[in-house]
Amino acid sequence: MRFSHNFAEEETSTRARRTIVARELRRTWIILVLAVLAILALACVALPAFVADAFPVCRGTLEASGHAWLRPGDASAYVPLDTDRDGVRYHLDTVESKNGQVTWARIVRIETGVSGTTCECGGVVLRDAGVSNAGGALMPFGEGTWVYADNRWNVEGTVLRPIERPTRHLQRARLLARRHLPTMIVLVAILALGIAAIRARSGILYATRLHAWAEARLEPSGRITTDGGEPIGVISGNAPIATVSVLVAPTAGKKREVYREMPMIARAHVALGSHALWRDVTRRHLRDARALAILGTACSMAALAARMLGA
Repeated sequence: MRFSHNFAEEETSTRARRTIVARELRRTWIILVLAVLAILALACVALPAFVADAFPVCRGTLEASGHAWLRPGDASAYVPLDTDRDGVRYHLDTVESKNGQVTWARIVRIETGVSGTTCECGGVVLRDAGVSNAGGALMPFGEGTWVYADNRWNVEGTVLRPIERPTRHLQRARLLARRHLPTMIVLVAILALGIAAIRARSGILYATRLHAWAEARLEPSGRITTDGGEPIGVISGNAPIATVSVLVAPTAGKKREVYREMPMIARAHVALGSHALWRDVTRRHLRDARALAILGTACSMAALAARMLGA
């Protein structure tokens, strides 16, 4: 078939195209690998400190264990909130509306470490118990449990059960702390590296497959012909409105069914655009990928140097 013969005649130009794109792709992969190594080096230094600070291990946590009705009793039985006992205290965290009414409330267990830093180690949202701006107090209730009451009269209180077991808790206030800037740079660098990899995909596609495909023309009728007008086949599916340049796989058009005048060519064997277009787009995408990788590498190395120097 003459179509196959045309592919053999273009072997020299095909090799040249592959050499050009392969050189660009090799440079891109080298820069991407260096960027990955730089990001991994920064991550190994920054992430352990970030996890230890933003997800610390607490001595215990706090859980809800139902509700209880309280009776008037000795006021000395109540323990004010924020009373420190062996480095553990309970704090009332509220959200107020514009008119001063409490719309959300939570009892938070706060632990104080040896270095003096405090951590939020679990909390219980107060739902049915009434909460006022005046806060409330804790009352011992059974073994190892407390009841939070908004006042000291007959009232339904929330039963709080401290669980003394090592548990990690997220410290939301520390996520965006200045000391965690290297970790933020790691995340931004990973995002840039992901975008760079996506941009480099077109280079991989053209260097491994499309560089060996032949240029052809796709007509509005669906016929695919060579530049000389020789028919190759008919594309399966919808055809474009106008005649466009396409790339056709070397295996396309070799199998002809008996009852068809021209072979059907699957859309997977056809790529829109000429070699010049694909080559320009591929080189532009690879250039963008290298730029993003270099940016991620530079930021990672600067953050790593600052971290190592204690800045």
